[in-house]
Amino acid sequence: MKNVTLKDVARAAGVSYSTVSRSLSGSPQIGRETRERILRLCDEMGYTKNYVARSMVMRRTDE
Repeated sequence: MKNVTLKDVARAAGVSYSTVSRSLSGSPQIGRETRERILRLCDEMGYTKNYVARSMVMRRTDE
């Protein structure tokens, strides 16, 4: 089974992947309706955060 990525969710929502990322992090730049739509799509598609990828990008782990 293929993991669902931010880009997959962005394609389904018709927004950029940075908008999806900002929605998931709770940024005030994203409107309430857009955030709710993206969160609903994440649930429907089975998106989960990839903590290994995140720690590689940030070059640290939250131990």
